[in-house]
Amino acid sequence: MKDSGVEWLGEIPSHWRMLRIRDIGEVVTGTTPPTDNAEYYGGEFMFISPADLSGSKSILSSQKRLSKSGIEVARTLPKDSVLVSCIGIIGKVGLSTEDVSAFNQQINAVICKPGFDSSFLYYLTTSNAEFISQNASQTIIPILNKRDFGNITVCLPPLAEQRAIASYLDRETAKIDRLINKTQALNALLSEKRVALISRAVTKGLDAGVEMKESGVEWLGEIPSHWDLLPIKAFTRRKRAKNRPDLQLLSVYRDFGVIPKDSRDDNHNRASLDLSAYQVVDVGDLAINKMKTWQGSLAVSRFHGIVSPAYIICELYGNVHPRFVHHLLRSSKYITQYASRSYGVRPAQWDMRYHDFREIVALIPPLHEQRAIASYLDRETARIDALINKNDELIALLREKRSALISAAVTGKISVDLTPPPGPLPEASGRGSTTRQNRISSPQCIGGTEGGLTGGNHAS
Repeated sequence: MKDSGVEWLGEIPSHWRMLRIRDIGEVVTGTTPPTDNAEYYGGEFMFISPADLSGSKSILSSQKRLSKSGIEVARTLPKDSVLVSCIGIIGKVGLSTEDVSAFNQQINAVICKPGFDSSFLYYLTTSNAEFISQNASQTIIPILNKRDFGNITVCLPPLAEQRAIASYLDRETAKIDRLINKTQALNALLSEKRVALISRAVTKGLDAGVEMKESGVEWLGEIPSHWDLLPIKAFTRRKRAKNRPDLQLLSVYRDFGVIPKDSRDDNHNRASLDLSAYQVVDVGDLAINKMKTWQGSLAVSRFHGIVSPAYIICELYGNVHPRFVHHLLRSSKYITQYASRSYGVRPAQWDMRYHDFREIVALIPPLHEQRAIASYLDRETARIDALINKNDELIALLREKRSALISAAVTGKISVDLTPPPGPLPEASGRGSTTRQNRISSPQCIGGTEGGLTGGNHAS
């Protein structure tokens, strides 16, 4: 090992070289054919934008495609070029897969010279996304021009080792990706079960043998014969209390209901410096984000605080249980109704008007059934949510492992055998051992090397 001379990189194998990206290949920036010429678009050639750099190694499709005349006026790339987003979100990476494709001006691409493996450069660039973004000019929109991108210094082994490392990472990241995909699929099934569970309970009740009747409302269908149908206005009353800037700031989430705004870091809507116009929400009040009601952003609050002046706040009265109303109005059939009754030019600005909302018919069982349904749904949804959260934690850990594996491999911190794996790849997970460096071997690899990567055969 030797000191790389780069603080964040540390030691690298002594026979690896430090090179600039522009020494590895030609760096080019994309262009966009004139969008007012329809003849340029809708053909057979991929036209790649940052949105197509989704995290997968190979870019297999693009949101837009160019015609033959469009590809003639565009900036084109050969197969296996490395693409890196360079405007806005810096460092999204992908590898072109078609013999000829085009890309827009928000992407810098590297066409590797002989002696360099594009697949290795893909992994190298992926592992250095944060460092690459630090080289962008910090204007209103971060921009990484091709000169600054090309001058970024990286470390590379000889070509045979580049190919062996890339092949190793292809195998090992594929195993991790399969686990991530399976876990995400399980979470999707759990989410579907959660939606169906709520919808069934609030529209049919908990007694499978109960006598049913036609509701007379097409989108509700049959309902328990002893349940009432009331407009929402029969048990809600709008309120507009304000001038309490001392109270905690709350927000309405589609997935979580009403929660303290500072309990999450993914709400980028900034609160006003003057909170005097913010509306007071008491425990048991219904809070409605009228611009996102069509997505399900309404809930009965369990907190006392203040919310945006743009929300609609209602207090509940009469013979209703707050938690039952919470589940009922957030169920899938009701969210569909909000979408059909909202107004606007585009979805991001659809508006649910209160005088339309209050006329929607609500299903109201006897109070003791409301309590039973609310208790059942609170318990069962909490159980499903706990499973989803555990799976989310697993996915986060797998992604961390994936990133760490790539980083260690492309900087020479682990030893990768250069012998090609024999035969088909088995469905087994890798095993690890410890040497002077951390050593991780694929189960298909035979033996190993001590203290770094050595020469030998390569897997292509």
